[in-house]
Amino acid sequence: MLKLKNILSDTRKIYNESDYHVKIRIIFEQKEHSSGVCYWNAYGKENSFVEATLYNPIGAIYDLTVLFMPFGGNVEYANMLLDHNVTQRIGFPLFETYLEKYQEGYYHLPDEKINFKLYADKRNTSLVFFSNTVTLHVINEAIIFGFDADKNLCYIHMQNMSLNEDGILEQIQ
Repeated sequence: MLKLKNILSDTRKIYNESDYHVKIRIIFEQKEHSSGVCYWNAYGKENSFVEATLYNPIGAIYDLTVLFMPFGGNVEYANMLLDHNVTQRIGFPLFETYLEKYQEGYYHLPDEKINFKLYADKRNTSLVFFSNTVTLHVINEAIIFGFDADKNLCYIHMQNMSLNEDGILEQIQ
């Protein structure tokens, strides 16, 4: 489970790479990988369909990769989760990282009962990890990170972004 540690006051530029039907990569930083990079995989290195690359120890997201089958799921349900009456902060979330919990460079959710979902339509994509009540939105450009009262990451919502003709995810107005 990813827990919020702090919020940077600025936002990060988002670069996008996509491979239609395979993955969406949202790259928040243009930096070289280093030995300090740790990974968060939802179900381990081999079975995950979402992976976040975090810089240890600060916990900033470098890269978010999602296996993606376009336009699936019930996006209306995902949009209902986006309660706009919660506290909103513009910035970039930093997550808690504990290097001793990483195994072979990967950390994965310890609770196998977690059954998160991916919702998508032509304009929005939501990764819902927990259906807990969200009390905080951290907004970084077109990305909304939803956190509950215990600072657990509940969802990541990518709004007004669509795959273009070249299969690259881009912001649309």
